[in-house]
Amino acid sequence: MAEEIEKLIAKIKSGISLPNVRIGLFDIQGHVLYSSLGEKASELASKLTKGAFAAWEIGDYQVKHLEKGCLLVSRVTEKLALAIDSFEREGLVIVTMGALMKRFAEDFEKIDKLLPGKPISVPLVEEKIAEPSPPPAEVKAEPVKPAVETPAKPSPTTPLINITPDLVFAVAHANINKIEIDPVMLSLIRAFDGVKPVSEVVKIAGVDYNTALPRIIKLVENGILTVVPKPEEDDLTYHFVYELVPPYTTENVAEKACAGRSEEVVTIMVNLDRGYTVRELSAGLAAIGFKKSPREVYEILEYYRGINVTRVKQIGSGDISELLKNPAYQAVYTYMPGMSYEEAVKKIIIGDRKTLIVLKNINLQRPVAEIYNGIRSLNIETTPEEVLKIFEELEKRGIIKKI
Repeated sequence: MAEEIEKLIAKIKSGISLPNVRIGLFDIQGHVLYSSLGEKASELASKLTKGAFAAWEIGDYQVKHLEKGCLLVSRVTEKLALAIDSFEREGLVIVTMGALMKRFAEDFEKIDKLLPGKPISVPLVEEKIAEPSPPPAEVKAEPVKPAVETPAKPSPTTPLINITPDLVFAVAHANINKIEIDPVMLSLIRAFDGVKPVSEVVKIAGVDYNTALPRIIKLVENGILTVVPKPEEDDLTYHFVYELVPPYTTENVAEKACAGRSEEVVTIMVNLDRGYTVRELSAGLAAIGFKKSPREVYEILEYYRGINVTRVKQIGSGDISELLKNPAYQAVYTYMPGMSYEEAVKKIIIGDRKTLIVLKNINLQRPVAEIYNGIRSLNIETTPEEVLKIFEELEKRGIIKKI
């Protein structure tokens, strides 16, 4: 057995891309079969294995942050645990573990067969046997599998995976045992920081954009990269265009509805015939010396909406009258029962900011044409057809429905 383990360790070391990675193999009792881990990391890995192995399924893992770097322990077979630690970021260590499990699965099984004892597995509920004692709190397993069902991977051509140079990605905890990374992927993962857009990341990684693109798509499809939303920018309420409700007009509204109000409020109300969005009104006020943020302008207009002085005309300042002649662009959608923005982004893999914006603004219950107009107001390149396809794709996946 020792010889088999030594051969496996040699193979694993040759397959690790990260520098300064230490590894250890442990049996179900936490006994060390091999370890190049530091003394503290080895002791911790042994405790984790002994305390939580029975509660883990194959692929489940536990991460512990060390003084420098982190330690990751995973159940790789019925009777074998693998531990790795590195000074690299947690996400990279998790990706490395997944790659090792996939690449050396057969080798781990060979070692498993050499180990004594019966396999340990989590009993099914219907077996009605006594529940095992819960593991200590400090070694509670963190299951890799998400609580919601993961749908089939979308094709790179679907609206949900549409990588553009302006997108910003962050490295997420990868679903272990899903992907083997190559040096180019590793360079990209190191460069993604949740702040820099794709266009900058590929330069930092020293990779040609066309070479990077299919790898980024693969990383997104496997949950390793996630789009970073821009909550305030993506909120299309700031791109509402308001109008006055008759009998109010720009000539009489100051006297009939705004008596005693500030000059800023009056200025907003007497300009509601110009088709300005909330953001444009805020910028216009700033140009003449008034300071009102988009949120403040929105709150003022919503107050008057509440007393039936104003109403929302449309989203975005562009002319969409021709689009609204088409029933497909008149359609209004809402979330399926039990679904929400938070649940949607958990359930489906998204690699496109436009899809996030659509999901973020479904509850506005505005026509497809207006949502398109709002996205265009964000200076994001798109077409009405592309936005309509996003709605149709989300409907097909059971996220939204027509009202």
